[in-house]
Amino acid sequence: MRTQAILLAALLGLSSCAEDTVVITEITCGNLLIEPGEECDTTTFGGLSCELFGYEGGDLSCTDRCTLDVRNCIGIIPTCGDGVLDVGEMCDGTLPDGVSCAKLGYGEGQLLCTGMCKIDVSNCSDIESICGDGIRTLNEECDGADYGDLSCGAFGFYGGELLCNSDCTVSLTSCLENGKCGDGTIQAAHEECDGANLDGASCQSQGYSGGTLGCRADCTLDTSGCEE
Repeated sequence: MRTQAILLAALLGLSSCAEDTVVITEITCGNLLIEPGEECDTTTFGGLSCELFGYEGGDLSCTDRCTLDVRNCIGIIPTCGDGVLDVGEMCDGTLPDGVSCAKLGYGEGQLLCTGMCKIDVSNCSDIESICGDGIRTLNEECDGADYGDLSCGAFGFYGGELLCNSDCTVSLTSCLENGKCGDGTIQAAHEECDGANLDGASCQSQGYSGGTLGCRADCTLDTSGCEE
């Protein structure tokens, strides 16, 4: 009888374990996807950059544990709260001279400086957008000849002039004629290749014995797959 009771308890325990099974989702560092618990993954940074961390420039890198490495960033980390406007800060205690709600495209109101040294526009009133008045406001890409900081170059094109449509949206027609890296067409003055278009180049034409020639994201030839 005692043996039967022990067996019954063991079976009940196993049944309970089966009902309470916890499924653990595996996080894979190195699959180019930023998953919970990861700051980055290989070359995927989720829009982060050295500049967003207050540096003047440089390139972020990702460790084999999927954590960010800022050692290749250039410049110094700003100290928010010291009253000195450092690189990467929009304000520090006080606002820079000349900055106002109107300057940032809003109506009336008072700008504030947050504890993270960012400008707070929550007290600014929205300004009514009137397409055709020649003044580019928040809801417009352009208005007449007013494009703000936009240009063909800002969209990655090698040249051209932006056009403003009647609905105050930007037309890239002129920009497209000048090409950009990534359009699949080699612009000889700026590119060695473009995507799969290597313009007939090969590892052999680059002085190697064989292998696979590639094209980098900046449209320069990638010989890392070539063999000596």
